[in-house]
Amino acid sequence: MLCCLPQLAYTVYQQPSTFETCIKQWGIDSIQAITKTVPAFYANAVAYVMRVGQERLFVVFKGSDASNWIQNLECAHTEQLGDLFGARGSDLRLHSGFYAGWKALEADVRAAVLNFVKEVCNRACCG
Repeated sequence: MLCCLPQLAYTVYQQPSTFETCIKQWGIDSIQAITKTVPAFYANAVAYVMRVGQERLFVVFKGSDASNWIQNLECAHTEQLGDLFGARGSDLRLHSGFYAGWKALEADVRAAVLNFVKEVCNRACCG
């Protein structure tokens, strides 16, 4: 599966219907596309939650399009975020655009991951 990670990351730039055949060969059997508007950036944040059986879950985020590369070079970072991500005292910082996108997607991505974990646990516990 590691050999496919670059291709997996690229999928978030496509509609799921265009790559479903390809990803089946990688063992991915479920894709949940999550899209939310990020008003501050006049853009959509996109994440795909992809499941590989009962073994793995991949979450891929769409980054910037080539059209806004100048904004990326500005590298406006957030304030320290270590405490928010459980890394107390860390100097963790994210690109402000990525962080705004994450905040827009966070509830839905967390819910998708939690549903996967619950499903796996229920199958393991209850057969």
